[in-house]
Amino acid sequence: MKPFAFLVARPPSPIGDDEYRSFLALSQLPAQRLERVRMDTTDFEQFDMQRYSGFIVGGSPFDLTLSEESKSAEQRNIERFLRSLNKEVLAKDLPFLGICFGMEAMAITQGETLVNSYREEISAPSIALTAAGLEDPLFSSLQNLGEEFWCYTGHAEALDPNATRDGVVLASSKTCPIQAVRWKKNIYGVQFHPEIDLRGIELRVSLYAGKYYAAGDGERILNAAKRADVRAGAEILKAFVGAYSC
Repeated sequence: MKPFAFLVARPPSPIGDDEYRSFLALSQLPAQRLERVRMDTTDFEQFDMQRYSGFIVGGSPFDLTLSEESKSAEQRNIERFLRSLNKEVLAKDLPFLGICFGMEAMAITQGETLVNSYREEISAPSIALTAAGLEDPLFSSLQNLGEEFWCYTGHAEALDPNATRDGVVLASSKTCPIQAVRWKKNIYGVQFHPEIDLRGIELRVSLYAGKYYAAGDGERILNAAKRADVRAGAEILKAFVGAYSC
């Protein structure tokens, strides 16, 4: 079987290593079937998309709404790679899962806008499927967990719920109206982080004080995270790789 491309949207870091570890653990993919690709150092012209079953774009420390002059060379390289990748994915309706930054970048490629009105601190909000989500082949199985599900999240930017979009909203929450989207048939985006487990949250709480939660709130954030039932994340990842393995 072909591997999936795990497209890295961050510089080398403990969090980058952890998101790869946890994606493997929760999706149950063997390491040889999840190939890490650094977008900041990879020339898209040399990137062979036909080698992969599908494409997964993870989170990032970068804000897409920054002015161009404020973006680092690293961020500009990542965005350049993603623009090219996303156009190909959209043109051919290729299997794609964009997580947080990955979803936001896919939305921007299609002319959608991002807002800062729905930022979420590191937490595990209650999320509900929409009518479309209840019928979606990847998300419908979450009904087995109950009327709502929980996943870890933490972001500054979000999709504008008032924007015109070609996709359908699959999941929503009180804190962020667009938690999951599907464009066309095979292109998915989630604002939350299905790939983060408790070990990953502990790492992020230790590193993100003042960015994704108020400094001094680490103990409160971590205690709440430990109580959250985030089984849905693994179900989404397993459904995606199961549906598109080839």
